Amino acid sequence: VRAVEGGLEVELRFYRVARAAEPAFTRTYRGLATRSRAWAHDFANEVLRVLTGMPGSFGTEIAYARRIGPGRKDVFRAQMDGYGEHRVSSVEGISLLPTFGNRRIYFTRMTTRGMFITHGRARDARIVDGDGINMAPAICDGRIYFTSSRDGNSEIYSTDLDGGDLQRLTNHPAMDLSPSCGPNGKLAFVSSRHRTPQVFTMNRDGSDVRRVTFRGNHNQTPTWCQDPARPWIAFTGRDGNYDIFMVNTVTQDYVRLTQGQGDNKDPAFSPDCRLVAFASDRRGAPGIYLSSTQGFNQNRVVQGDAETVRWRQWDGPYENMSVSDPVLDVLPTEPSEPTADATDATPPAP
Repeated sequence: VRAVEGGLEVELRFYRVARAAEPAFTRTYRGLATRSRAWAHDFANEVLRVLTGMPGSFGTEIAYARRIGPGRKDVFRAQMDGYGEHRVSSVEGISLLPTFGNRRIYFTRMTTRGMFITHGRARDARIVDGDGINMAPAICDGRIYFTSSRDGNSEIYSTDLDGGDLQRLTNHPAMDLSPSCGPNGKLAFVSSRHRTPQVFTMNRDGSDVRRVTFRGNHNQTPTWCQDPARPWIAFTGRDGNYDIFMVNTVTQDYVRLTQGQGDNKDPAFSPDCRLVAFASDRRGAPGIYLSSTQGFNQNRVVQGDAETVRWRQWDGPYENMSVSDPVLDVLPTEPSEPTADATDATPPAP
C-alpha cells in the first residue's frame, strides 16, 4: 500500500502454498481509500476464479421487502452481506416481490387502486397493470414474466419492459403463479393443477410444461441456479414449518437446507450458485440469511422483518460471468506464474 496522487495504490497477491516463491497472480488497484471494500471483493472473486474457473459473488446485490410500519412495506437493496442498504420504493402502501432487470429493480405495488408492477425509477407509474392482480415479476431476456388474474384466474403472462406486447403463457383452471427465470430459455412456476401447489417448468413461450417436485404437499417460490451445468431449483416447502429445499430437475435428487429453525422462505441463488439467500424468522432473530447449497454456514446478513429476497444475476452468458465493479480502476498486471488449472488467471479488463 502506498499513497499516490488522488488516494492509494494497493497491490494484492495470491500465493499457492506449493509454489509460494511467486504469486499465482497479482492485482493492483488505485483510487480513494473508500474503494477498498470493492477492491477486496474484486480480489476475492478473482481468487475463486483462479481456483475453480468461476468467480465468486462478493460485492453482488440483493433486493428484498421490509415492513417499516403498520400497513407499509418498502423494497430495499444492499450488497450481499447487507452492507449499504438503501430504499428503492418511496411511496405509502405495500411494495414487495422485487426482481432485478434492465438495470432497475421491478417490484409489486399494492394500493387501494389495485395491484400492479412498477420499478424504482418509475415514480410509481404502472408499468404492468390490468384488472385483478398483477404481481411477482421476473425479468428474462428483455421481457417481464408475471402472475395476473386479469382473465379471472391466476395465470402466467409476459410483456416487454414497457408493459406492451402482452402474451399469455398458461391457460389452466388451476392457479399458475410465481414465475422464475431459468437458463436455456426456461421458466419455473408454481401450479395447483395437481391439486396441491407444486413446482413446474416450461419454455418461455408456454410450451413443454413439466412437473419437477414430487415430494411434499405445498411447494412454492422457486428460483433457478443460472448455471446450465447445475440444473437445480431452490424452493420453499411446507413440512410443518416452511423450509428451504433444492431439487435437481434432471435426477430428482433433493437437498434440504433448513430444518427446525422457524419458518424459512423465498430462496434466491447467488450468481455463481454457491450460496442461497432466504428469509427466516428463526430464534427471535428474523432477517435475510445466507447458506451454502449444502445447508452449512447459515449467517444473517440483513436484520429485521425482511422477506421476498432476490439476488442480482449476471446479465450475459453464464460462461462469461464476471461480477467485478466496472469502475474499480484496476491497473493491468500479468500473473507472475500462470496456474495450470486456472481458467482465466489474468485479471479481466476493468
